[in-house]
Amino acid sequence: MRSQRANCEIKELSPASMSLTRSIGGILSGCIEGRAYDELILYRTFPVTDPDHYVSVRDGNGIELGIIVEPQELDEESRFELAKEMRLRYFMPHVTCIQSVRYIHEMWIWQLVTDAGPLRLIMPNLHEHMQMHGASRLLLTDAQGRQCEIANMDELGPSSKKWLADVL
Repeated sequence: MRSQRANCEIKELSPASMSLTRSIGGILSGCIEGRAYDELILYRTFPVTDPDHYVSVRDGNGIELGIIVEPQELDEESRFELAKEMRLRYFMPHVTCIQSVRYIHEMWIWQLVTDAGPLRLIMPNLHEHMQMHGASRLLLTDAQGRQCEIANMDELGPSSKKWLADVL
C-alpha cells in the first residue's frame, strides 16, 4: 500500500502584507493578508544555525498560516513584537563565564555564570548533553532538560576557555 503525503506546500508570507501587535492581555495577535487573528503563535524553523530567518506563523489552533522568510523586512512594531515573542518562547541563558567543570561521582557538574545569573548544570555524560552548532556555538543541556548556550566560544575569557578545552 502506498502512503499518501499530507499537503506539504509551504506558503511564504510577505512582510508587507502583515502586521504583528499585542492584545491588552499580552497575547500576540495581528493581521495577515487583510485577515485579523486574535492569537498568533511563532516558531523558529530550521536551520538552527540561522535563527533570524524562516519564522513559522500559526493561528491560535496551531494551524500554520505560512513562513516569514525575512522577518527584518517587517514594519518596526512587528519586528519588535516578533523579537519579544521569540525571547519569551526560546528563553536561553547565554554563558558569560565557566567557573568550573568537574567530574564527581559519575556526574559532570558545570558551574556557570549566564546573562540570567549563576547556573549549575549536572550531566551524566557529555556526548548526549553537549551539542555543537557550527564551529563555535555550544548548547548545554542538563539531566533535567535545562539549557544554556555558549553563543561564541571564542569570546569567552581565558579561564573559561581552559575549562572548556578540558572537556572538548
